[in-house]
Amino acid sequence: MNILTEICRCDSSHVRLAFLLVAVLVGTIYAYIYTQIQANKDKKTIWVPPKAAPQLPFGLGPAPTAPKASDFKKTTYADHEAELLRETATQLAMNVGMSFFMAFQFKVYFSLLVQSIMLPMNLFDFILFKKYVLGVKKNSNGTSLYREHFKEPTERSIAAAERLEKALESGNEEEVAAARKEEEESTEKLVPSKAQSSIDPKEPRVEVLTEEEETNKKSNKGDKKKDTKKDAKKEEKTSSGNMQDLD
Repeated sequence: MNILTEICRCDSSHVRLAFLLVAVLVGTIYAYIYTQIQANKDKKTIWVPPKAAPQLPFGLGPAPTAPKASDFKKTTYADHEAELLRETATQLAMNVGMSFFMAFQFKVYFSLLVQSIMLPMNLFDFILFKKYVLGVKKNSNGTSLYREHFKEPTERSIAAAERLEKALESGNEEEVAAARKEEEESTEKLVPSKAQSSIDPKEPRVEVLTEEEETNKKSNKGDKKKDTKKDAKKEEKTSSGNMQDLD
């Protein structure tokens, strides 16, 4: 504590300058990540799991529950990464603003010193910094960065993905191979969505036609009416001929 108090007693202008330099550096890195996201514009559709609920320390509280298929969010890589960057940048701006407020309003410069150390350290935990600056493609356990699914998830595919994640963490190659095979089978045999499976195949459905299809359908109806009229006239002529023959 004596070391910290001595540091805090140093010239406040040096602390403010160090914090300002760190904030500008981190903001520049965030701007670079934003340009990389916009340059890639990866529109591939993915399903990302919800954020894990915060857990109490020392194993207290209820155990984390597995996400359900309805909890997954359908999005794209570009939209998901833009949302992650926006949330993190908002949190950064709030921390910077609170630190400056404490420093200028209450002359407390310790928060500036702490933020000057924590901001660069937190960058290495930021998933977009890992991807676009450090070039990391997968998590440390071998799973994808966002734990995303490339097809609409089901209960079976979610369970298979969790087993694969545990197998990768254990490092057992046989378990990893079996889990990968199970995950591939679960994604290949996806069941239809609830909206599709709840519809009775015998129930009549409403079809939305384009303008071209509607005009074609009307012309076909008109042709059929003309054909029926022609057939009726032919029948009248043949019946009248037959009546004359009888006379």
